[in-house]
Amino acid sequence: MKLHEIVIQIRPRTPYQAMDLGVLMAKRWFLQLVGLWLAAALPLLILSFILGWLLPGKILTNAFVCFWILHPISEPVMISWIGPALFGTPPSFFTTLKRWRQGVSILQIAAILFGRFNPMRSFNYAVLQLEQLRGKPRKQRLQQLCQNQDGSLVLTLCCFALELLIACSLFILGVTLIPEEIRWFTTGEAAYVLVSWFLVVLFVVATLLVAPFYVCMGFMLYISRRVELEAWDIEIGFKALNDRLHKEAV
Repeated sequence: MKLHEIVIQIRPRTPYQAMDLGVLMAKRWFLQLVGLWLAAALPLLILSFILGWLLPGKILTNAFVCFWILHPISEPVMISWIGPALFGTPPSFFTTLKRWRQGVSILQIAAILFGRFNPMRSFNYAVLQLEQLRGKPRKQRLQQLCQNQDGSLVLTLCCFALELLIACSLFILGVTLIPEEIRWFTTGEAAYVLVSWFLVVLFVVATLLVAPFYVCMGFMLYISRRVELEAWDIEIGFKALNDRLHKEAV
């Protein structure tokens, strides 16, 4: 890891400053991150509908719950792209997917699913994906990094609320665009199925729009914490001073 090649200014930041920087990163790389999320999430969506069909109960309800539980598996693939991009060498789309599929393991997937309800999960993604630690070393590393990281909890709550807001807004917009005669005429089982499909699609769209911001903000919380613990800013300052003295000596 060559700190002098990083594309952002390395300096101590508060958690909220780090998340602001994550928003800017997500806006800049939105299309690349959305493409990666779709490539990883579509198989999970298909799997969710298969499970929804196999499980007892309503297929769409089961599929919705399964996808809600499984979709965090698709988020760390964005870390595989963000990490190199942050140091000025963004990999290609297919290279990122290939590396992610080669690096993902059953234990990693289990860790992601086990941490599904952990409000710190956006912060933990980078440790799982980049540091590749397992067992006790990973637990100790997370304990070290996660101290005084209340920003991750705020991030998870805000992004969850934003997903609900987007889905509800799109639903209201869709209902508003339906002619009133059709809106009140359509009732019964057909209407229920149509609305259920519509809600599932809206949830996927809302997750798609929020996921890049959620992952980037959590990743920058991780980077900010490492800057704080490992004094990256001081290291870069000493390197710049050494380079200047070397040029003056020459």
